[in-house]
Amino acid sequence: MAVAVRVANVVVASATDAVLKAQYEQDRANTVRSTAEACMRGKWDAGLRQCFLAASTRPQLDACSASAPGPATSRPSRGS
Repeated sequence: MAVAVRVANVVVASATDAVLKAQYEQDRANTVRSTAEACMRGKWDAGLRQCFLAASTRPQLDACSASAPGPATSRPSRGS
């Protein structure tokens, strides 16, 4: 759950304008849920979880996500 919350926080913080930030904030619960599900379904190892926990920018999240096992549809993404 800590990974999922971290991903949502970074996504919201990455917003470049108020409207986008509001959309990300509204989707926060969905982002947390989808990330937690991807983590459990993909059985992410400690290294991958640490990658997400250490990420502080959207590009860093994207790099971690690219390493996540499974098809792209099972990787975390905003609001899915």
